Amino acid sequence: MNKILSMKNINIYSDGHNHFVVHNTLKKFNDGHTHIDNFNTAKYIAYLSLYKKIPKRRHLSAYLIDSIIRLSIDSNYIDEMKKLKMEVLSKKNKRVT
Repeated sequence: MNKILSMKNINIYSDGHNHFVVHNTLKKFNDGHTHIDNFNTAKYIAYLSLYKKIPKRRHLSAYLIDSIIRLSIDSNYIDEMKKLKMEVLSKKNKRVT
């Protein structure tokens, strides 16, 4: 994998076939990386986790929210993202029933 973008302490790597790994270098690789299949999405979640932003449109999948949680090092931000994940899962369950 080749590093294609570095944003402060987050690196984005590509295998050249539309597969990206986003890694927070302040965390151990196993604890602080995620796999994404779209470069713009990889940049977006890196931005959200770096600047502790809660997305205005709340249409992120549970997977992407988990990815942001894995990348973040801020416990308050992680708690906010976990709340968002619960909202997303709750809405999904309401649609299914």
